[in-house]
Amino acid sequence: MSGKNKSKNNPDKTKVNPGQAKANSNMLDDDPDSITALRNTMEGISKQIQALQTDLKADLRAFKDDITTQVKREVSELRADIDQKFATVSTDIQQQSERINANQARTEEVEAWSAEANTVFLELLREQRRMIEKLDDLERPVSVDHQLEQKATAHPVRSDAELLPILCALMLSYCSSCAL
Repeated sequence: MSGKNKSKNNPDKTKVNPGQAKANSNMLDDDPDSITALRNTMEGISKQIQALQTDLKADLRAFKDDITTQVKREVSELRADIDQKFATVSTDIQQQSERINANQARTEEVEAWSAEANTVFLELLREQRRMIEKLDDLERPVSVDHQLEQKATAHPVRSDAELLPILCALMLSYCSSCAL
């Protein structure tokens, strides 16, 4: 069994028994070929570590460059998509603004027409009231005449004495309607 045991908690660190380390040290001092072999092995390991570091650095650089290129491409695509959507949204907003302005103008026109129509309608109502009042004034005497005529026609055979008051009433109602 070797004098070096790997620790279970930390595999990079090795435990060395102090007594064995001294014995190994004494063996190395006595054998120059062992020291040279150990030194050559250490140099080989060191060169392999440096080569591995160089390879890893190159691989990491290539990986970084690939990721950077991919991220730049995706950001560029995202920027293009955003610009396209922004242009679409801007066009839609412009069209909506034009529609809103057109609708506002149309609403103003309708409101102006409505105000004019209300004014005309109110004037027509006033005129209608005046006409109804005049018609009522004109119909009152005619209605009296009409009632007298109905009474006169209801009794077709009448004497002159009976017709004279009816005739006077008719004439009075006619004259009173002419005076208006």
